[in-house]
Amino acid sequence: MRRFFPLILPLLAGCVEPPPVCPAAPLHVVESPPSVLLDKVALASEASGAGGFVGISEALLAEGDRVGDFFTAPAKACFVVYARATEGVRDLDLFVFGDDGSALASDEGGSAQGAIMICPPFPERVFASARVASGAGRVAIGAHSVPLDRAVAVAGAVNARVPGEESGRLESWPGLELKLAAHRKRLGATWEDIRRFATVVDPRAATRATVPIAAQTCIDVLAVPSEEVPSLELMVEGESGRVVARGEAHGRDRALVMCSELGESVTLVLRPRNTSGHVALIVGKSRGLIAPELASSVVVRRATPKGTAEAAREAFEAEIGDLWGKPSTVGKGVAVVGARVSVPVKLPAGCSRIDVHAGEPLGPFDVGLWKGDGVLLGESAAGLRATVVACTDKPVEARLDVGSDGRPGPFVVERRTLATPKATLLAHPLALARLFERLRGLDEPTPVELGTAVAVELPARRRLDTTFELAAGECLEPVVALDDETSGGIDLRLVNEATSDNILGRGRFVASQRLCVSEAARVRLELRADHGPQKGLLLVRRSKP
Repeated sequence: MRRFFPLILPLLAGCVEPPPVCPAAPLHVVESPPSVLLDKVALASEASGAGGFVGISEALLAEGDRVGDFFTAPAKACFVVYARATEGVRDLDLFVFGDDGSALASDEGGSAQGAIMICPPFPERVFASARVASGAGRVAIGAHSVPLDRAVAVAGAVNARVPGEESGRLESWPGLELKLAAHRKRLGATWEDIRRFATVVDPRAATRATVPIAAQTCIDVLAVPSEEVPSLELMVEGESGRVVARGEAHGRDRALVMCSELGESVTLVLRPRNTSGHVALIVGKSRGLIAPELASSVVVRRATPKGTAEAAREAFEAEIGDLWGKPSTVGKGVAVVGARVSVPVKLPAGCSRIDVHAGEPLGPFDVGLWKGDGVLLGESAAGLRATVVACTDKPVEARLDVGSDGRPGPFVVERRTLATPKATLLAHPLALARLFERLRGLDEPTPVELGTAVAVELPARRRLDTTFELAAGECLEPVVALDDETSGGIDLRLVNEATSDNILGRGRFVASQRLCVSEAARVRLELRADHGPQKGLLLVRRSKP
């Protein structure tokens, strides 16, 4: 001990009792010159309009090792994160997580570099991490803040994944990009990839991957097997380990869409039936609950309730408060599979909000609200709570049909009544119900907000254009909903006339998108229906990033 005491003494000198250990220094990232590995990409980013460079992390890694650190994301702007490696690294993956550990985006292409562009909303503090999938060498991670209107230009300069882009780079799997683009076009709505990887599958043991579903969002899962895998099974296990969904077959591929109102983690299970091989797995997330925007052929799986219908009703009443007025219970029942349970509902003059709360084990389920003459007023599908808003100019005897798509269980029906609506809403009851359903998938809309919707008519083979002046740091978020049941689809495009940046939203009956600008600009909204003429409602929201 006497020999080792001089070595131990300097270690003890830095500590003050109590506590008996040295306090850890807080994590922080400061402005610093780019690493030699990042010189070129940093210059390309700044030349395209990005802000100053921020060095995040740098280390010498072997295969399977990771490096990363926290950094503070810019306010009211985008940011680009990129990673570069020396020649010894053959495959490098880049990930960005929120402060709570939730995955924001990833770039898992088959090269020794990665880049991701992320725009608001995002947490104040994020974590960037790089993983060496193959090889060994030095890896460096850097970032820049990027003005909203320069995001596309900077992303193009550094070959970064852009928010809302179909899949990023998939060079390691030829033809997969085109297949994914066709798949997303068939689905409708707008998706952003959150996870992409290739994995080995074997019939003797299932391959599993855990994926989080954030509250009020959906995920799209596409599994593409290699040529040596003729038959593949895709399943989803819930937090309890029970199988809650199975993928649909599209040739040899498997796909599914699953939504969650409260948020949960699910496990994707892959198993080939005959021979082993590789499978490319791509997971995308939506902005809000996008069921109204999906094609009619898409089957949406949903989380099921945990608790009684009365408990769900009480929790919702505490959450919504008096925003829609006081509720009245108009019916109860037990939904069954393969049949419809009808509940008579009296609708007074004005607008009524009908909420159907599910109790365990019911779910998922769907509802339809019909007038006495058989006219559809609105429909909805959910796992926890289905809602329909209907407006009439006089009292109506209506009927609510409730059916289970999975397991039977109890439900409670509530009605909230509002003031007499505008003539615009009375003329488009089905479009109003669809508009409300989409808005509810983003956040809880208010009655006043619904009253700002305007009527639109989309002619055949014509485009409807209108422009809006946006202030610096403002976002434009239009939502359009159609009346016609035979609509083939609708396109909604937003164009920043100052920079020519544009984004597209598409759906069968409903379409929406969101565009933010860092400087004052004029934004053009373009609407086009596949089959015209079409009538409906348009609601335009303005917000901050």
